[in-house]
Amino acid sequence: YRAVTIRVDATSSVEGWARAGAHVDVNWSSNMRGKPAVTTIVQNAQILSAERNPGENADPAAAVPSTVTLLVSANDAAKIMLAQTAGSLSLSLRGDRDAKHSETGGATITFEDLYNSSGEAPVEQPNEGTVRMNGKEWIVRNGKLVPKN
Repeated sequence: YRAVTIRVDATSSVEGWARAGAHVDVNWSSNMRGKPAVTTIVQNAQILSAERNPGENADPAAAVPSTVTLLVSANDAAKIMLAQTAGSLSLSLRGDRDAKHSETGGATITFEDLYNSSGEAPVEQPNEGTVRMNGKEWIVRNGKLVPKN
């Protein structure tokens, strides 16, 4: 494991809730192919200290820290150091019992993910309907095909 320190502010430190002992995801905001993008580059990192305070007798009313030191793998430390050179980092606070890695962790989110390719807001798709295939009728229910009786 490695300790790596990042600069934070009120927004990127979850309004100062990112304190020693907490677990966070590290998000990298950058430009990808000329378009804004956000990628979760590290999941479930433990905060060792915030503004050089290791959390022992931490004052909950203390000012928002300007630095946070994370305990991460050597590979994650390298990701963080590289990401700092080409974008900004922010933290997402995790729940005390949330130790699992997200299935979408590492996925990059762009404006195209927020809007469809036409630039319009996504249209909600119906979750029921009827289709005919090979002479048989099927009902589409919540994304699954069910034979029509």
